[in-house]
Amino acid sequence: MWGWTGGDGISNLNPEDIESLSVLKGASAAALYGSAASNGVILITTKKGRAGKMRVDITSSLTLDSRMYKTPLQFQYGQTTPPSKGNPGSLDSWGGAVNSADFVNPFFQTGTTNFNSIALSGGTDRSQTYLSYSFTDNGGIIPTVSLAKHNINFRQTTKYFDDRLTSDINVLLINEKAHNRPPSGLYDNPLTGLYMFPRGLNFNQYKQYSVYSPLRNTGIQNWWDANYDSTQVYGGSWNSSNSANEQNPYWILNRTTTDNTVNRIYSNISLNYKLTSWLNIQARGNIDKSFNTINQKAYATTSTVLTANNGGFGLLNATNTQYYSDLLLTANHKLTPDLGLNATLGAAINDQTVDQTVYGTKNSGDGLRLANIFSLNNILPEAYGVNQTFTHKQVQSAFLTAQLNLKEFLYLDLSGRNDWSSSMAFTPVESRGFFYWSAGLTAVLSDMFVMPEPITAGKVRVSYAKVGNDADAYASNPPEFTIDNQNGLVTNGTGPEPGTYLKPEDNRSFEVGTAWRFLHDRLGFDFTYYLNNNFRQYITVTAPAGAQENQYGYSYSTWALNAGNIRNQGVELSVDITPVKQRNVTWTSTFNYAYNKNLIVSISDPSVKSSTDYQTLTGIGNLLYASYIKQGGQWGDIYGRFFQRDASGAIVVDANGNAIKGSDTSANPPVGDPSLKKLGNPQPRFTLGWNNSVTVGRFIFNVLVDGRFGGKVMSVTQAYLDLEGDSKASADARGKGGVNVNADNQSGAKFGTINAQTWYTSVGGTNGIGEYYMYDATAIRLREASVVYSIPTKAKWVKGLSVSVIGKNLFFFQKKAPFDPEISSATNNGLQGVDTFGLPSTRGAGASVKLAF
Repeated sequence: MWGWTGGDGISNLNPEDIESLSVLKGASAAALYGSAASNGVILITTKKGRAGKMRVDITSSLTLDSRMYKTPLQFQYGQTTPPSKGNPGSLDSWGGAVNSADFVNPFFQTGTTNFNSIALSGGTDRSQTYLSYSFTDNGGIIPTVSLAKHNINFRQTTKYFDDRLTSDINVLLINEKAHNRPPSGLYDNPLTGLYMFPRGLNFNQYKQYSVYSPLRNTGIQNWWDANYDSTQVYGGSWNSSNSANEQNPYWILNRTTTDNTVNRIYSNISLNYKLTSWLNIQARGNIDKSFNTINQKAYATTSTVLTANNGGFGLLNATNTQYYSDLLLTANHKLTPDLGLNATLGAAINDQTVDQTVYGTKNSGDGLRLANIFSLNNILPEAYGVNQTFTHKQVQSAFLTAQLNLKEFLYLDLSGRNDWSSSMAFTPVESRGFFYWSAGLTAVLSDMFVMPEPITAGKVRVSYAKVGNDADAYASNPPEFTIDNQNGLVTNGTGPEPGTYLKPEDNRSFEVGTAWRFLHDRLGFDFTYYLNNNFRQYITVTAPAGAQENQYGYSYSTWALNAGNIRNQGVELSVDITPVKQRNVTWTSTFNYAYNKNLIVSISDPSVKSSTDYQTLTGIGNLLYASYIKQGGQWGDIYGRFFQRDASGAIVVDANGNAIKGSDTSANPPVGDPSLKKLGNPQPRFTLGWNNSVTVGRFIFNVLVDGRFGGKVMSVTQAYLDLEGDSKASADARGKGGVNVNADNQSGAKFGTINAQTWYTSVGGTNGIGEYYMYDATAIRLREASVVYSIPTKAKWVKGLSVSVIGKNLFFFQKKAPFDPEISSATNNGLQGVDTFGLPSTRGAGASVKLAF
């Protein structure tokens, strides 16, 4: 009945358990890790026990969070139509001066994160143990938002049979409870009602979000235009959907709640047996099982757009199980005195199932028998909804990697892998699977030749990789229909375009690079150029109107397609320099530069019958914003309504100053709709990072500045605030007597100053003009600053003691958009670079203590 929210897998880890992080770039990483690694791998190595006396590590930290920036709002002008008998007044604030108090700033609070961890490690030369426990307690910057997480990690490493057999066992247990994960969007979001509350009314009186209703005999929402007993207040009637997207923020937080509990167990075992001095055999297996429960409640008098009259109840139970196992034969042998071989022959199986059931009330009728009794038994039969899904996907693989090295200065890397995926069933590749491979050559020039004195090391590398990838479970052959307990047979959501079949993705990557070190490692750089073409990329798009029906008379609402050819090419450059390197003082500075150019070369695969050169991803409102993939465009292109302009480039307005929407008069508009054109793309032209690390005695200072440059993003938030007269921009315009833009009337004469309300109500809102709400996405920030001090101690039992102070996301040096351009409405591909009442990004400052004994 509402949008389900949850966390991600990486956030489940205890950061103190991480030994190291490494990035395997390029598609060649997929040889060992499969098609899921076609875009590279972030390899996380967790800690294990070490031989020696038992060691105890304790870490405790406290971090405080606050808003990094404030949404630009106005509090000078009041409601357009004030309250009167039988009428609560208007939502918009285009009225006279009121100079009301800022009620938005006090709403936010200081977020806190308490983290505590203890780890024990030790053992003998043949057996080492690691055991850790951590607890994270987090409160957000808006009231009621909280998260509590417990982690237990156990790892045992043991050697047997004169060290020929090594076993490694790891068990990780996680319990996480989250309350009210903050959403974005217009509905079920406390920020919409907070930001758009009519100016001049007393916001504080609505902190008592619930009042007793004699008519309902229960607590009801207390809000300026949504009081069920409004006949006693205004003498009028209550409109249950009046405040669909701007209800009482405190009601949203306390009476439309979401509780998410995750219990996860991850366990793996590895057995490595040394057959000879150069040949090993290794068997590995793991299970990753998570139990996810989401409980959502909405009390009676919540907007009926979101729930039923008596309130609503939703319950999700999901079990995600993943089994993985492989068998590896590894050789590391000198074939000749000058030629070495390192090779791995392996087979793997990856099996994943998701069993999910969602119960809940439908957003119609009364919903619950008795208001605000949240149990499945209390849902009326006609309002009861249940959706059970079970997916099972398995990938079987065989692979070989080999590295030949000549005198340890010339390396040839080769790999090949064949996958058989169940998601490719009922396609021509079902039996043979899909094969992919890679080849790379690296030359360590500084070992091949005698280099001049300033050169410490130098190498060049080149590689090519072809990587396959499968699709979602059942995407190649979905069921013809699904069964709904209310409506019987209904349309299946996603399937191939009728008359076509899915093919594996074909990702081809070329990469060349070089790395050099100078002046005894005081100066160095690493440069990479890459070209990546993803043929037949798997995407899902909205099916066009009148799409071909299946044999049951139903058509898919979403098509699963192979996009033709999506190209990415770019460069990455890293430069580091150590200007100071003394006994007690060291300063190292690192610069990182990245540039990527994306191009949709074509969107159609020969198997796809669509004749158009574009496909729809998603849209907002009456096409203020839409996302399309179009041949010749870029992934993530933002389309929307635009201004009509005359020959001089001036905006055309009507006789009253209302902006007129443009229309493409050509025979073939870019995406079929003449009222839409490309407005921009959120991807930056390039990114820069500058990190400085200074060690002075026992102090370590670190400062990181980074920035993204270029790109365009959209603010739906600003469009709404402008429409309602709640934005600072609208107040500034009123103070200046109107809006001055380069505008002509329809006869071609200059219009002059435009009335602020006229202008902003013609361009704002989701029925407005998206071109006006596009912003430069350039943003430069102080990403992190920290100080670590190692405290000297004479106590023999103390092995280490340090304190640190750290700040993250401290401030922007430059930000042109009214929101953080790194924030998007959702992870959906079609919503990148778009803000719709999203929670502001936060700055954090905290301190931690680490003690080892």
